[in-house]
This record gives sequence, C-alpha cells and structure tokens, in this order.
Amino acid sequence: MMVRKWRWHRSAVWMMSAGAGFVTISSGVSAIRPEWVKQYHLTPVTAGIGVFLMIAAAMAWLFARADIPDLFPDILCEPATEGDLSAIHAMAADYFGPEISPLALMLTWQRKNHTVFRVLIEKRQSTFATSRKIVGYYCVLPVRKTAYDRLISGRMTGSSIAADDIVLPRYAPYAVYLGGMAATGFRARGGLLMAIRMDIEASLSGRAKRFLTRPVTAQGLRLVRHHGFTPVDAATLGISALYHRVEA
Repeated sequence: MMVRKWRWHRSAVWMMSAGAGFVTISSGVSAIRPEWVKQYHLTPVTAGIGVFLMIAAAMAWLFARADIPDLFPDILCEPATEGDLSAIHAMAADYFGPEISPLALMLTWQRKNHTVFRVLIEKRQSTFATSRKIVGYYCVLPVRKTAYDRLISGRMTGSSIAADDIVLPRYAPYAVYLGGMAATGFRARGGLLMAIRMDIEASLSGRAKRFLTRPVTAQGLRLVRHHGFTPVDAATLGISALYHRVEA
C-alpha cells in the first residue's frame, strides 16, 4: 500500500524553492531599496507569498510520503479475514440495500482469493486492551477473461461473479473488477478514498491492465472519472453505469 506519489514530491520541491526565492527577494529589497517597501508594499507581499508556498510545500511533502497509517494513526487498511465478512456484509446492506452479493457468495470469493476484501480498522488502545472496529471496506475482484467478457457484454453483473471467475493470488488477472466500498465517518471515508486510489495506482503499475466498475454513488463516480475510467456504453452514463479503463 506504500505508493510514493512522486508528482507530489516534485511539486513540493518546486513550491519550496519558489517560496524560498520570494522570501530572499523580500529580504534583499528591504536591505537594498527600503524606500520601495513603503511605496509598493513589496516586503509584506513577497514575504507572504513565500511563506504560503513553503507551508504548501511542507503539506505536499507530507502527503507524498503518507499512507493510511501516517495520516490516520488509529485507522489501518488491511486484508479482511473470513471473520470480517459478516460485518462487511452488514455494512454493505446498510449502504446499498438488499441487492448486494449474498454473504455465502462473498465467503466463496474470500476462500478463493484472500486479497478480495480490504477493511479499514479503527484501533483504540486502552490500559488493558486494544479494540478493533471495522469502519470501512472495499472489494477488488481479480477475474478471468471469460468473466470480463460477460461483464462487458452485460450478461453478468459484479454481484453475481462466481468464485470460479476469480483467479488465485499467485496468477495475473485478465481484469480487475472494483466492487462495493463503504465507510462510516469523515475520517474513515477519507482513509477509504486514499486506500482505493493507492490500490488503483499500484495495480496500474503492476500486472493488471483492465479495470471495470459500476459506481453507485456520486463520490464513486467522481473517483472513477478522476482515474480515467470511461463508460462501456457511451449512451449509458453516470451512476450505476458500467465504466472501464484499459491500459496499453
């Protein structure tokens, strides 16, 4: 899950350099041309811009180096266990209603490939014990070509994918279907979005070259559009439409 965001690193370096430059200019003007300070208010303006850029650079640098545990010390993202699936199913039912995959089917997915479900765990440390609470989850299904073809053609939906359609962890999938995702609370939702983004980036740099998903919320739709997903059917757009992304 530790995906370094080199673009943020580069932006941080540029902003820090520019900020230092503005502060240097401000100091130089004050020393060489003090009359300009009163006439044009250059020192407050340039110094303010410089300080702002340096603060923004520090924040960008922290974000570039952060993963879920760095930004949310008590919320961790980890593979789900079989014992977590009942809580995941209950959360999915609360968010999406009864038209979700049956718990028995979810269990067959998990037993076929233990990386299918990821959970966000809120851990609280007390004097005598550590509590563990599931505050979010998401589903990533690595599927075979036959399943991909049925999904693309509309002959199958994500909730009806069978265990036989899923590849084992040691094999490269033909495609990845991004399934349900949900979280409770502002911090958990922020952690969930970050985890999914890093997972997509890691998959893009790895073996997966085809992605499918069916966003069912406005936030999910924004997420897939942000990552370059396009509708499978140009005539069917928006929430609940099937979106895909294919890498060369």
